[in-house]
Amino acid sequence: MRNAKHHKQLLAGKASPHCLGITIGCLLWMLLAACSTHVGNPGDDDADTGKVPNQPSIPDGPESNVVFSLAHRPMDNAVSVLVYIDELALRTVAGITFEGEEELSSNSETEDSGEESASQWVNIPLLDAGPIDLMSSEFDEAIAIATSDQIPAGTYNEMRLVLNADQAVFLELEDGSSHALKVPSGYSSGIKIKQEIVVDAGQSNDFTLDVDLRRSIKAATVSDETGGNSGNGNGNGNGNGNQQDPANTTYSLDPVIRLVKDSESGAMQVDDVEGVLACAYEDIAAADDSASCENAIATAKIRDGSYKFPFLKSGSYDVRVFAEDGSYQDRLDVIVEKGNKGGS
Repeated sequence: MRNAKHHKQLLAGKASPHCLGITIGCLLWMLLAACSTHVGNPGDDDADTGKVPNQPSIPDGPESNVVFSLAHRPMDNAVSVLVYIDELALRTVAGITFEGEEELSSNSETEDSGEESASQWVNIPLLDAGPIDLMSSEFDEAIAIATSDQIPAGTYNEMRLVLNADQAVFLELEDGSSHALKVPSGYSSGIKIKQEIVVDAGQSNDFTLDVDLRRSIKAATVSDETGGNSGNGNGNGNGNGNQQDPANTTYSLDPVIRLVKDSESGAMQVDDVEGVLACAYEDIAAADDSASCENAIATAKIRDGSYKFPFLKSGSYDVRVFAEDGSYQDRLDVIVEKGNKGGS
Protein backbone atom coordinates (compact mmCIF):
# COMPACT_ATOMS: atom_id res chain seq x y z
CA MET A 1 0.00 0.00 0.00
CA ARG A 2 2.88 2.36 0.77
CA ASN A 3 4.28 1.95 -2.76
CA ALA A 4 0.86 2.65 -4.29
CA LYS A 5 0.56 5.79 -2.16
CA HIS A 6 3.97 7.08 -3.35
CA HIS A 7 3.03 6.35 -6.95
CA LYS A 8 -0.08 8.45 -6.66
CA GLN A 9 1.87 11.31 -5.04
CA LEU A 10 4.27 11.37 -8.02
CA LEU A 11 1.39 11.48 -10.50
CA ALA A 12 -0.16 14.33 -8.57
CA GLY A 13 3.14 16.26 -8.40
CA LYS A 14 3.38 15.74 -4.64
CA ALA A 15 6.45 13.54 -4.28
CA SER A 16 7.76 12.77 -0.84
CA PRO A 17 11.20 14.18 0.14
CA HIS A 18 12.69 10.65 -0.04
CA CYS A 19 11.43 10.00 -3.55
CA LEU A 20 12.32 13.53 -4.70
CA GLY A 21 15.96 12.89 -3.73
CA ILE A 22 16.05 9.71 -5.79
CA THR A 23 14.57 11.51 -8.82
CA ILE A 24 17.12 14.37 -8.67
CA GLY A 25 19.96 11.84 -8.32
CA CYS A 26 18.79 9.95 -11.41
CA LEU A 27 18.55 13.17 -13.44
CA LEU A 28 22.10 14.19 -12.43
CA TRP A 29 23.43 10.75 -13.36
CA MET A 30 21.84 10.93 -16.81
CA LEU A 31 23.22 14.43 -17.42
CA LEU A 32 26.73 13.36 -16.46
CA ALA A 33 26.55 10.29 -18.69
CA ALA A 34 25.41 12.40 -21.63
CA CYS A 35 28.23 14.94 -21.16
CA SER A 36 31.13 12.53 -20.47
CA THR A 37 34.32 12.68 -22.62
CA HIS A 38 37.17 10.28 -23.45
CA VAL A 39 40.63 10.21 -25.02
CA GLY A 40 40.36 9.29 -28.69
CA ASN A 41 38.52 10.28 -31.83
CA PRO A 42 34.78 11.00 -31.87
CA GLY A 43 32.88 7.95 -33.03
CA ASP A 44 35.67 5.54 -32.07
CA ASP A 45 33.78 4.01 -29.16
CA ASP A 46 32.68 0.42 -29.39
CA ALA A 47 28.87 0.46 -29.10
CA ASP A 48 28.82 -2.86 -27.28
CA THR A 49 31.74 -2.54 -24.88
CA GLY A 50 32.24 1.20 -24.50
CA LYS A 51 36.00 0.72 -25.11
CA VAL A 52 38.07 3.21 -27.07
CA PRO A 53 39.99 1.26 -29.76
CA ASN A 54 42.72 3.91 -30.13
CA GLN A 55 43.42 4.23 -26.40
CA PRO A 56 47.12 3.44 -25.70
CA SER A 57 47.93 0.26 -23.81
CA ILE A 58 50.53 1.20 -21.20
CA PRO A 59 52.81 -1.52 -19.77
CA ASP A 60 52.19 -1.42 -16.03
CA GLY A 61 54.42 -4.18 -14.69
CA PRO A 62 57.05 -3.67 -11.97
CA GLU A 63 59.91 -1.34 -12.89
CA SER A 64 62.85 -3.06 -14.58
CA ASN A 65 66.37 -2.24 -15.73
CA VAL A 66 67.13 -1.76 -19.42
CA VAL A 67 70.39 -1.08 -21.25
CA PHE A 68 70.64 -0.17 -24.95
CA SER A 69 73.96 -0.49 -26.80
CA LEU A 70 75.18 0.26 -30.33
CA ALA A 71 77.19 -2.08 -32.55
CA HIS A 72 78.10 -1.88 -36.22
CA ARG A 73 78.78 -3.87 -39.39
CA PRO A 74 81.88 -2.33 -41.01
CA MET A 75 81.99 -0.15 -44.12
CA ASP A 76 84.93 -0.28 -46.51
CA ASN A 77 87.31 2.70 -46.49
CA ALA A 78 85.57 4.33 -43.50
CA VAL A 79 87.54 5.49 -40.45
CA SER A 80 84.73 6.90 -38.32
CA VAL A 81 81.03 7.73 -38.36
CA LEU A 82 80.11 10.36 -35.76
CA VAL A 83 76.49 10.73 -34.62
CA TYR A 84 74.83 12.81 -31.90
CA ILE A 85 71.78 11.11 -30.42
CA ASP A 86 69.26 13.41 -28.77
CA GLU A 87 66.65 10.91 -27.61
CA LEU A 88 65.96 7.17 -27.32
CA ALA A 89 62.40 6.16 -26.51
CA LEU A 90 60.10 3.14 -26.47
CA ARG A 91 56.53 3.35 -27.67
CA THR A 92 53.91 2.20 -25.18
CA VAL A 93 51.16 1.42 -27.69
CA ALA A 94 50.75 -2.34 -27.91
CA GLY A 95 49.83 -3.42 -31.42
CA ILE A 96 47.83 -0.29 -32.32
CA THR A 97 48.26 1.83 -35.43
CA PHE A 98 46.75 5.28 -35.08
CA GLU A 99 44.59 6.74 -37.81
CA GLY A 100 46.64 8.56 -40.42
CA GLU A 101 49.87 6.74 -39.51
CA GLU A 102 51.49 4.43 -42.04
CA GLU A 103 52.97 1.05 -41.15
CA LEU A 104 56.74 1.35 -40.61
CA SER A 105 59.40 -1.11 -41.72
CA SER A 106 62.34 -1.93 -39.45
CA ASN A 107 64.52 0.73 -41.05
CA SER A 108 62.07 3.38 -42.22
CA GLU A 109 60.98 6.65 -40.71
CA THR A 110 58.04 8.96 -41.20
CA GLU A 111 56.47 12.02 -39.66
CA ASP A 112 54.43 11.33 -36.54
CA SER A 113 50.66 11.33 -36.84
CA GLY A 114 48.70 14.17 -35.30
CA GLU A 115 46.93 11.58 -33.17
CA GLU A 116 50.17 10.78 -31.33
CA SER A 117 50.93 12.37 -27.95
CA ALA A 118 54.11 12.56 -25.89
CA SER A 119 52.61 10.30 -23.22
CA GLN A 120 52.84 7.36 -25.61
CA TRP A 121 56.64 7.28 -25.46
CA VAL A 122 58.91 6.25 -22.56
CA ASN A 123 62.29 7.98 -22.73
CA ILE A 124 65.46 6.05 -21.84
CA PRO A 125 68.08 8.46 -20.40
CA LEU A 126 71.25 8.75 -22.50
CA LEU A 127 74.62 8.05 -20.90
CA ASP A 128 76.44 10.78 -22.86
CA ALA A 129 75.27 13.77 -24.87
CA GLY A 130 78.54 13.87 -26.83
CA PRO A 131 79.29 12.34 -30.22
CA ILE A 132 79.27 8.57 -30.66
CA ASP A 133 81.69 7.06 -33.14
CA LEU A 134 79.92 4.02 -34.52
CA MET A 135 83.29 2.58 -35.55
CA SER A 136 85.15 3.15 -32.28
CA SER A 137 84.50 -0.42 -31.10
CA GLU A 138 85.38 -3.73 -32.66
CA PHE A 139 82.69 -5.00 -35.00
CA ASP A 140 81.66 -7.72 -32.53
CA GLU A 141 81.48 -5.38 -29.52
CA ALA A 142 78.80 -2.89 -28.48
CA ILE A 143 78.85 0.55 -26.83
CA ALA A 144 76.26 1.27 -24.11
CA ILE A 145 74.39 4.49 -24.96
CA ALA A 146 71.27 4.57 -22.73
CA THR A 147 70.04 2.94 -19.53
CA SER A 148 67.28 3.16 -16.93
CA ASP A 149 66.14 1.12 -13.94
CA GLN A 150 62.64 2.60 -13.91
CA ILE A 151 61.06 1.18 -17.07
CA PRO A 152 57.72 -0.61 -16.58
CA ALA A 153 57.94 -4.28 -17.50
CA GLY A 154 55.79 -5.25 -20.45
CA THR A 155 55.71 -5.38 -24.24
CA TYR A 156 56.54 -2.36 -26.40
CA ASN A 157 56.22 -2.33 -30.17
CA GLU A 158 58.50 0.45 -31.39
CA MET A 159 61.74 2.25 -30.61
CA ARG A 160 62.76 5.71 -31.79
CA LEU A 161 66.18 7.32 -32.11
CA VAL A 162 66.15 11.09 -32.59
CA LEU A 163 69.39 12.71 -33.75
CA ASN A 164 70.54 16.14 -32.56
CA ALA A 165 69.36 18.68 -35.14
CA ASP A 166 72.26 21.04 -34.29
CA GLN A 167 74.96 18.48 -35.05
CA ALA A 168 75.58 16.87 -38.43
CA VAL A 169 76.45 13.20 -38.86
CA PHE A 170 80.01 13.00 -40.20
CA LEU A 171 81.71 10.26 -42.19
CA GLU A 172 85.51 10.20 -42.30
CA LEU A 173 87.20 8.10 -44.98
CA GLU A 174 90.65 6.56 -45.12
CA ASP A 175 91.78 9.23 -47.63
CA GLY A 176 91.30 11.86 -44.90
CA SER A 177 88.16 13.42 -46.37
CA SER A 178 85.11 14.17 -44.20
CA HIS A 179 81.51 14.24 -45.38
CA ALA A 180 78.34 15.50 -43.70
CA LEU A 181 75.63 12.88 -44.17
CA LYS A 182 72.05 13.68 -45.07
CA VAL A 183 69.66 11.90 -42.68
CA PRO A 184 66.02 11.94 -43.91
CA SER A 185 63.68 12.63 -40.94
CA GLY A 186 66.35 11.57 -38.45
CA TYR A 187 66.29 15.03 -36.85
CA SER A 188 62.49 15.37 -36.68
CA SER A 189 60.35 12.27 -36.21
CA GLY A 190 63.45 10.15 -35.65
CA ILE A 191 64.72 6.81 -36.86
CA LYS A 192 62.04 4.26 -36.02
CA ILE A 193 62.53 0.55 -35.44
CA LYS A 194 59.18 -1.19 -35.37
CA GLN A 195 59.23 -4.60 -33.71
CA GLU A 196 58.17 -6.27 -30.47
CA ILE A 197 60.38 -5.26 -27.53
CA VAL A 198 59.80 -7.28 -24.35
CA VAL A 199 61.02 -5.87 -21.03
CA ASP A 200 61.00 -8.66 -18.44
CA ALA A 201 60.42 -8.01 -14.75
CA GLY A 202 63.02 -8.71 -12.09
CA GLN A 203 66.08 -8.87 -14.36
CA SER A 204 68.38 -6.77 -16.48
CA ASN A 205 67.16 -6.34 -20.05
CA ASP A 206 70.10 -5.71 -22.39
CA PHE A 207 69.43 -4.81 -26.03
CA THR A 208 71.84 -4.22 -28.92
CA LEU A 209 71.21 -1.99 -31.92
CA ASP A 210 73.32 -3.44 -34.72
CA VAL A 211 73.87 -0.83 -37.46
CA ASP A 212 74.88 -2.20 -40.85
CA LEU A 213 77.00 0.74 -42.05
CA ARG A 214 77.76 -0.96 -45.34
CA ARG A 215 74.08 -0.82 -46.32
CA SER A 216 73.14 2.28 -44.31
CA ILE A 217 75.46 4.79 -45.93
CA LYS A 218 74.48 5.55 -49.52
CA ALA A 219 76.79 7.25 -51.99
CA ALA A 220 75.65 9.35 -54.95
CA THR A 221 78.14 10.55 -57.55
CA VAL A 222 77.55 14.14 -58.64
CA SER A 223 78.37 15.30 -62.18
CA ASP A 224 80.67 18.34 -62.18
CA GLU A 225 79.00 19.68 -65.32
CA THR A 226 75.31 19.25 -64.54
CA GLY A 227 75.25 18.93 -60.76
CA GLY A 228 72.96 15.95 -61.17
CA ASN A 229 73.35 12.36 -60.11
CA SER A 230 75.30 10.18 -62.50
CA GLY A 231 75.16 7.10 -60.34
CA ASN A 232 74.45 5.77 -56.87
CA GLY A 233 75.18 2.84 -54.68
CA ASN A 234 76.02 1.84 -51.13
CA GLY A 235 78.88 3.43 -49.27
CA ASN A 236 81.50 0.89 -50.31
CA GLY A 237 80.82 0.77 -54.02
CA ASN A 238 79.30 -2.32 -55.59
CA GLY A 239 80.50 -4.78 -52.98
CA ASN A 240 83.32 -6.09 -55.17
CA GLY A 241 85.96 -3.61 -54.06
CA ASN A 242 85.18 -0.82 -56.54
CA GLN A 243 84.95 2.54 -54.78
CA GLN A 244 83.20 5.85 -55.43
CA ASP A 245 85.33 8.95 -56.09
CA PRO A 246 85.06 10.88 -52.78
CA ALA A 247 85.74 14.23 -54.48
CA ASN A 248 82.55 13.98 -56.55
CA THR A 249 80.39 12.03 -54.13
CA THR A 250 77.69 12.97 -51.64
CA TYR A 251 76.63 10.62 -48.85
CA SER A 252 73.40 9.99 -46.96
CA LEU A 253 72.49 7.86 -43.96
CA ASP A 254 69.46 5.60 -44.38
CA PRO A 255 69.92 3.40 -41.30
CA VAL A 256 69.61 -0.38 -41.58
CA ILE A 257 69.37 -1.45 -37.94
CA ARG A 258 68.61 -4.73 -36.20
CA LEU A 259 67.42 -4.64 -32.59
CA VAL A 260 68.15 -7.83 -30.64
CA LYS A 261 67.78 -8.82 -27.02
CA ASP A 262 71.14 -10.05 -25.78
CA SER A 263 69.71 -12.91 -23.73
CA GLU A 264 68.06 -14.30 -26.87
CA SER A 265 71.01 -13.89 -29.23
CA GLY A 266 74.28 -15.52 -30.13
CA ALA A 267 77.02 -15.35 -32.75
CA MET A 268 77.93 -17.30 -35.87
CA GLN A 269 81.55 -17.70 -36.90
CA VAL A 270 82.82 -19.74 -39.85
CA ASP A 271 86.50 -20.26 -40.69
CA ASP A 272 88.43 -21.42 -43.78
CA VAL A 273 86.33 -19.36 -46.16
CA GLU A 274 87.29 -17.96 -49.55
CA GLY A 275 85.57 -14.72 -50.51
CA VAL A 276 85.16 -11.06 -49.60
CA LEU A 277 81.65 -10.77 -48.17
CA ALA A 278 79.17 -13.03 -46.33
CA CYS A 279 75.43 -12.33 -46.19
CA ALA A 280 73.07 -14.10 -43.77
CA TYR A 281 69.41 -14.90 -44.52
CA GLU A 282 66.59 -16.62 -42.69
CA ASP A 283 65.79 -18.42 -45.97
CA ILE A 284 68.15 -18.86 -48.94
CA ALA A 285 65.16 -18.32 -51.25
CA ALA A 286 65.40 -14.61 -50.38
CA ALA A 287 69.14 -14.42 -51.05
CA ASP A 288 70.50 -11.70 -53.32
CA ASP A 289 72.26 -12.51 -56.60
CA SER A 290 74.62 -9.58 -56.12
CA ALA A 291 76.83 -8.44 -53.24
CA SER A 292 74.48 -5.56 -52.47
CA CYS A 293 72.82 -8.02 -50.05
CA GLU A 294 69.78 -5.74 -49.68
CA ASN A 295 67.60 -8.64 -48.48
CA ALA A 296 70.10 -9.99 -45.95
CA ILE A 297 69.50 -10.10 -42.21
CA ALA A 298 73.14 -9.07 -41.74
CA THR A 299 76.40 -8.77 -43.67
CA ALA A 300 79.98 -9.49 -42.64
CA LYS A 301 83.34 -8.83 -44.26
CA ILE A 302 85.56 -11.88 -44.59
CA ARG A 303 88.77 -11.31 -42.63
CA ASP A 304 91.72 -13.71 -42.83
CA GLY A 305 89.50 -16.46 -44.19
CA SER A 306 86.79 -16.08 -41.52
CA TYR A 307 83.49 -14.28 -41.08
CA LYS A 308 81.50 -13.62 -37.95
CA PHE A 309 77.93 -12.51 -37.35
CA PRO A 310 77.49 -11.34 -33.73
CA PHE A 311 74.15 -10.29 -32.23
CA LEU A 312 71.96 -12.71 -34.21
CA LYS A 313 68.72 -13.97 -32.72
CA SER A 314 69.02 -17.69 -32.03
CA GLY A 315 67.81 -19.87 -34.89
CA SER A 316 68.83 -21.32 -38.26
CA TYR A 317 70.38 -19.19 -41.02
CA ASP A 318 71.58 -19.62 -44.59
CA VAL A 319 74.75 -17.79 -45.65
CA ARG A 320 75.78 -16.68 -49.14
CA VAL A 321 79.50 -15.96 -49.57
CA PHE A 322 80.50 -13.67 -52.43
CA ALA A 323 83.88 -13.76 -54.16
CA GLU A 324 85.55 -10.64 -55.52
CA ASP A 325 84.37 -11.47 -59.05
CA GLY A 326 80.71 -11.59 -57.94
CA SER A 327 80.36 -15.37 -57.90
CA TYR A 328 79.02 -16.97 -54.74
CA GLN A 329 78.65 -20.15 -52.70
CA ASP A 330 75.98 -21.02 -50.15
CA ARG A 331 76.21 -22.56 -46.69
CA LEU A 332 72.81 -23.75 -45.43
CA ASP A 333 71.27 -24.35 -42.02
CA VAL A 334 73.89 -22.74 -39.80
CA ILE A 335 72.58 -22.84 -36.22
CA VAL A 336 72.99 -19.91 -33.83
CA GLU A 337 72.47 -20.77 -30.17
CA LYS A 338 71.68 -18.38 -27.35
CA GLY A 339 74.80 -17.24 -25.52
CA ASN A 340 77.18 -18.65 -28.13
CA LYS A 341 79.93 -16.09 -28.80
CA GLY A 342 81.08 -17.62 -32.08
CA GLY A 343 81.81 -20.84 -33.92
CA SER A 344 80.23 -22.73 -36.78
